[in-house]
Amino acid sequence: MRRTVAVLIPMVLSLAIAPPPLAKGEEPFDRIELLGLALGGGPSQYLAWLVMQRGITWKPDKEYLTTLQYSDANGAVLKALRSAKRVKPKNLDQTIASKERKALEHLARAAELNQQKQWAGVEQEYRAALQILPERPVLHELLGTYLQQQGKMEGAMAEFREAARLQPDRIRPHFLLGSAFSGMHDFDGAVAEYRIVLRQEPDSAWMHNRLGLALVGKGELEEAIREYRNAIRLWPDYAAAHCNFGDALFAKGDFEGAIARYRYALRLSPDFAEAHNNLGAALARKGDVEEAVEEFRTMLRLKPDNARGHFNLGCLLAQKGDQPDALAEIRAAIELQPDDRTMHEVYDSLMKQIRR
Repeated sequence: MRRTVAVLIPMVLSLAIAPPPLAKGEEPFDRIELLGLALGGGPSQYLAWLVMQRGITWKPDKEYLTTLQYSDANGAVLKALRSAKRVKPKNLDQTIASKERKALEHLARAAELNQQKQWAGVEQEYRAALQILPERPVLHELLGTYLQQQGKMEGAMAEFREAARLQPDRIRPHFLLGSAFSGMHDFDGAVAEYRIVLRQEPDSAWMHNRLGLALVGKGELEEAIREYRNAIRLWPDYAAAHCNFGDALFAKGDFEGAIARYRYALRLSPDFAEAHNNLGAALARKGDVEEAVEEFRTMLRLKPDNARGHFNLGCLLAQKGDQPDALAEIRAAIELQPDDRTMHEVYDSLMKQIRR
């Protein structure tokens, strides 16, 4: 997104509006698959829905349910497990069953350590589970997600690639690779991985939106807009896609079009803080200063610790000639984001104007 000193508009890169892809296929869940997805951050409501759709291969005991709670799975998953259909596992020999029990012990311990924020121990337990069941893609995804959270990107990417190699038709490792590429600003890599997912799940509004974001990162605005249109066609009430569509139009200089998209996103989701901020930025570009100020203030009521929101409001107040309030907002932004050079420069410039 184009940036200016007067109004900086943050790109909406990741909004948890819809769940990421999980596993390809309709096989019932076993204990390892479900716990691995829950520990890896699978959204609880979506996991609960999948459990009801696909069924499970075992009867959950109290210990397993407690471990799931440690993984932050909410009551919806626990309720789904209690009422899900049970499907007898196919050809599960005793050797595999024994390995799964041992791997589950390590995952349960990892869940406890995660609650206690003992990160080194978490990684150790994930690796121990993988040593027992190296053929399980979900365990590679789980370790990769943990490594990514710790900033160990090379190791994370290796784990995601191994998961994809082990089960080529599984979509989750490609989604994870795409997200990792995006986080590293390798948008070519992200686009390639997201397209793999969409070849298998062409009706995923969420993935069309993600692909649109990666295309914006590449500067391919028209292609991104096509993907946002696809997302909205599949899910007309997808507030994030409308907002991101607005961002692409903003980048093209179509402020009227951007304003319309932001307003639509806010009709769908009135507390959508980023949409309020970005609407304020577009209104400011059109010269609607008073309304823009109100949008920035609304954004800050929703997210008072957002440095960019304070800075945007401060810049606009400075344009209005309200220097004391402008300085207060920019000072608040600097306190939240002290390493931002632009904020310091604008603050110093305002101080010089006041002293003249």
